[in-house]
Formats: sequence, C-alpha cells, structure tokens
Amino acid sequence: MKTTTKSTPATATAPALRAVHLPKIGEAWPDEGGVFAGLLKGEDGDYAVIVPLDPAADVAPAPWKEAIAAAGKFSTPQHQDYAAATRGELALCFHNVPGLFKKDWYWSASPSAGYASYAWSQSFLNGFQYDHLKGLKLRARAVRRVKI
Repeated sequence: MKTTTKSTPATATAPALRAVHLPKIGEAWPDEGGVFAGLLKGEDGDYAVIVPLDPAADVAPAPWKEAIAAAGKFSTPQHQDYAAATRGELALCFHNVPGLFKKDWYWSASPSAGYASYAWSQSFLNGFQYDHLKGLKLRARAVRRVKI
C-alpha cells in the first residue's frame, strides 16, 4: 500500500490539514517494510510501528544486552533503520498484532527506571509486562518507526 497525502486548503480560522492514508492495522505495508501495528505518540511526534515479517527480526532468547543489540542489527535491503521494540511498542503489538509474535516473553528496549540491572519485558502468552533481571534469556523483536 502506498502512502498518499492530500491537503485541505487553509481558512481564516484553521490551518491547512494534511490527510495521511494508512493501511488497516494488521495489514502488510510493503513500502515500509512489514505489517502496520498501529500508531504511538513519540517525543518527536506521532509514529507508525511496523513489524517486519522476516523471521530474522525475531531474535532467539538471550540476555537483555545481547538480545537488544541483535534486534538493532536487523535490516533489509530497503530499510536499515529497524530497532528493538520499546515497552509501549510491545504493548501495542500484543493488543493489535499478537499473531506476529511467538507465544513467549520478549525483552523491550526500555530499561527499568528503578533498577539498573532490570529491563521491561512483554509476555505474548497473557499480555503481562514485567521488569526482569537483564541476565534472563528472553526473545527480542525488531520494529520500524515511521514518523506520521
């Protein structure tokens, strides 16, 4: 699906609006490198979360540092900007596209704010999030972030 934009003319009281056409949640978005999982609000504006279908984007269980690094190295010929999913992105994926993940625990790229030796994880068995000791071996998943 190709992204298209359309502008609405500005009026004296309202600025011009830009329409963005996104695929439906859970649909492939080949131009962006995977499946559209949904939108999140980021520090630099809203963005789409894209989950690649390539099995190499799903990292085998490893301690946090190694799993997050491996997810960050995933790339395709079209896109080299994949990164390990954050806590919020994994929650979005559990809600919107759980079938793209193994029924297992996944590390997030989000460390625990309270304890340096812990990081957040997401269960795709039951939806729980938990801060696990970073030495535990869990999966990780690469995603893309596309600014909207």
